[in-house]
Amino acid sequence: MVRSAAEYQQEHARLCASADVPWAGGRLSPPAPLADVKGRVGYLVHELYVGLLFLLIIGYYLSIVWGLGQAISFTLEILDLQILSHPVWVVAAYLWFGLVLPVARDSVWCLWQGIRGLVTPLWETHEHQRDILLDGKQYSLLYQAVADVALRIEAPIPDEIRVTHMPDCYVTEHRVFSIVPARKLVLVLGMPQLTVFTLDELQVTLAHELAHFRRGDTRTGVFAQRFLNALRWTVGELGRHRYWWLNPLWLYARLYALLFMVASAPMRRAQELHADDLSARAFGGELAAQTLLKEWLIAHQFDAAVATYHAQIVCEGTGSEPPNVFQWFGDAWRELSPAGQEYLVRRLAEVESPTFWDSHPSTSARIGVMRRYPQPPSTSSVRASDLIPDFEGLQARLARRLRAG
Repeated sequence: MVRSAAEYQQEHARLCASADVPWAGGRLSPPAPLADVKGRVGYLVHELYVGLLFLLIIGYYLSIVWGLGQAISFTLEILDLQILSHPVWVVAAYLWFGLVLPVARDSVWCLWQGIRGLVTPLWETHEHQRDILLDGKQYSLLYQAVADVALRIEAPIPDEIRVTHMPDCYVTEHRVFSIVPARKLVLVLGMPQLTVFTLDELQVTLAHELAHFRRGDTRTGVFAQRFLNALRWTVGELGRHRYWWLNPLWLYARLYALLFMVASAPMRRAQELHADDLSARAFGGELAAQTLLKEWLIAHQFDAAVATYHAQIVCEGTGSEPPNVFQWFGDAWRELSPAGQEYLVRRLAEVESPTFWDSHPSTSARIGVMRRYPQPPSTSSVRASDLIPDFEGLQARLARRLRAG
């Protein structure tokens, strides 16, 4: 039976309110009492940190408004004819109107564009234009799998599922503020992952990503990312001026962007660790650790596979139709043995050098969080691609968009 996304949402609400849970182990078991207390304290610290970041965002705009107010006040003083009778003030007036007023004009423009960029997707990147939006009826098995994982961890169901050519899985939130604010939760799955993942590994990845919806990380992320994009736009636009190095607003925006990135890094790192904790608690620590290592390998090997693919196409010429790049990657993929996985874990622990201001935790730290949980028996050996009808056709469509882009 094919169901729509709205029907998935209704079924999700019904099952959360009942004991009829379609999982062998029931609902996600709560953590131990000590871990629960620690989790509450961590949640409180997280919320306080989010409040601090929003104060930084508001502080940036208020500081520009304060600067504009000071500029206007000093301009009115300079326009006083009695002050202009003094030669020193005449020179000051020339400098003020020649240098400071253009900066004030730029500040007004950047302030307006920055506010627009904060409440609308004005400066958001458009990498998703090459993604493929999956229809809920045509890809009902995948939507059902996502809904089941959302039920397992008690997280919201995404409004859209997209597939991207990049070896990356992530969640995002599209928000537009108007008379009726619009909010859309989007899950993006990487085609390289779908090509080589099993269903168990896909469920672990889904649990990690949907955990960000459950904790409200995307609500924070959308404002933080838009604010950073607005600052980068300001730096880029002011840098095009002839005398940009005389503009204090350019330096202020650049330093503020650096400050905000550094200040938000611990929060983003904690969000990743909490999502790892939830996915490992739902599907087992060892499976979560193996999936993380596999994702690391996919991210590092896909680009090399693409380069080999293009080199092979050039050598063979335009004779027979070659397989698309994702099929090529899937055919060349080889699983790591348990010994190979342990060697990779040790090697990553040696080469990684995490710092307090890293935006993402180290792989070793993430594996340590995951392996605190036992591993239940495996429930499926189905491939993730079996959930998608006409999987090769979807690969070909995405490969064509990748070439066209």
